[in-house]
Amino acid sequence: MQQHLFKSLPILLLTMLLSACVAMNAPQYDTQFDKELTQIQRQVDTLFAEIKVHLGKPAANYQHYILEYRQIDVSLQLLLTRADATAHNQHTIHQVKLLQSSMDKLQQRHKLGFKNAKELASLHTLINSQIQSILTLELAKPR
Repeated sequence: MQQHLFKSLPILLLTMLLSACVAMNAPQYDTQFDKELTQIQRQVDTLFAEIKVHLGKPAANYQHYILEYRQIDVSLQLLLTRADATAHNQHTIHQVKLLQSSMDKLQQRHKLGFKNAKELASLHTLINSQIQSILTLELAKPR
């Protein structure tokens, strides 16, 4: 029996060592990242709500929302910096960059003017889906 145990010991140790390596390479859940992403979600939802209220009126024009876009952009840059500071976090970094790109496209579209509430709702759904995807990825990380 002891001889069987000694033969199994190296396999057991190797398995434990490999498991530890995998866990060490996985990025950890970041509470601050989660809070900052939630704040961005709030900023984006507020932006869309304000535009929706004024849609079809001069108050919905892009120039009235430059500050809001700038604040979201700064928040996203800070989020990207935080994600980039975490080792083995390439998936999150990629997702944040995609969200930045979508916000840039939203801003360009806003400069041209939104056609109707349906277009605005579709864009809001797209942005929300991206934020939800990033949040899901973050929440799946080990704590």
